[in-house]
This record gives sequence, structure tokens and C-alpha cells, in this order.
Amino acid sequence: WISKDSEEVSKIRCRGLPEGVDGPLRVLEIDGVDTNLCCGTHVKSTAHLRQIKLLHTERIRDRGKTHVRLHFVAGGRVLSLLGAASKQQRELSSLLAVAPEGQMASVEALLSTKKEKTKEVKALMAEILDFTVEHLKQRAADGEKVLDVHRESGDMDLMKDLASALDSSGALLLTTFGGPGAGTFMLSGPADRVAELGPKVASILQGRGGGKGRYQGKAEKIS
Repeated sequence: WISKDSEEVSKIRCRGLPEGVDGPLRVLEIDGVDTNLCCGTHVKSTAHLRQIKLLHTERIRDRGKTHVRLHFVAGGRVLSLLGAASKQQRELSSLLAVAPEGQMASVEALLSTKKEKTKEVKALMAEILDFTVEHLKQRAADGEKVLDVHRESGDMDLMKDLASALDSSGALLLTTFGGPGAGTFMLSGPADRVAELGPKVASILQGRGGGKGRYQGKAEKIS
């Protein structure tokens, strides 16, 4: 037993004392293996635990040494965990329309399909980008000084790609994604014009933004 204010507490590996701890602390030591604080609750016989289930192990580094932390449940928690796992398994089987033993294969197939579809979408987005850029460049070549692009969905990377592709055109490009309502926007083109018009565009779109060379931000009035 040691005092909770003892310097020895800092030398014992633990996650910290919970609030409200009062009185001496019990230290458990397995010689050459581990030293830890007792976390209670005590039973008169290990038979009172009924069962113990080791769940998994976790390697951790502490003060330059590697330790293995055991994760387990005991007593009634074993049955509670079993019930929760069984319920989750039934729900997954219902969602995937497969027997429990087929869940892993089903999820792996879904992930593989998702990966393939992601590649397809990326390739299609590249084609859309090329088509959009060519159309915008033609408009700029025809003398338009202000260009615009609007999409219901898109990310900042797509906005940057469009802006970069039109940098040499000398035209202003206003790109908006989202709406009706909230969304994002970017104004790109000649730096002096962007600096002058960026805040005005943000105000009209009921948004806020910033940036040098490219004025970008979020807005509440994208249509």
C-alpha cells in the first residue's frame, strides 16, 4: 500500500487516478512482469467470476519499453458481449442477405466493387474536366472576359484544376458548387481583379472567403 500523494505513483504504469480517490493505493506486482495499481473489485474466490474471455492483445510503448496489454471481459459481461455480438451478426446478415459465415466474403466483394467504381468515377471526372476546360477556353477565345461554371457537387480540388487550366486565358472564372442554398465558390483569374471583386462576390452570395490570387469560400446563396 502507498499514499496517493507518494512519488512512487508516478513510477507505476497506469492511466491516471480517477476523480474522488481518497486514501492509500494498493499496488499489485508480478515480479519481473508488471507493476500496476489495483482497480478492484475483489471477489472471495475466482469461481465467482464464472468465466473470463480474452478478447485481444495490444502492444504499447511506455518509458522506452514494449508491453502487451490484455483486453478481456469477465463474469456477466461475457454474456452481455455475446448477446451484443449475436445481435450485430444477425443485423449484418439481414443487411448483406447472407449467412453469418458469408459476411466477410460479402463485405470484401463490396469493397472491391467500390474500389473499381471509384476508379471509374475518377476517370469520368477527368473527362468532364477536359470537356469543361475546352469549352471555357473557347468562350475566352471568343472574347468573354468573365466565365462561370456551376455544379451541384464537386470538391476544392476540382475548383483548383479548373482555375489552373484557365490561368493563361486572362479571363475571370467564377466556379460554384452546391445549392440551391449553401455551397462553395472560387473566383480566379487576374490577381488584381480577383482582389477587387472577390469580397463583392462573397457578399452577393451571402458568404465569406479569402485568399490571394484565388478568392474562395463558403456561401449561403448558391443557385
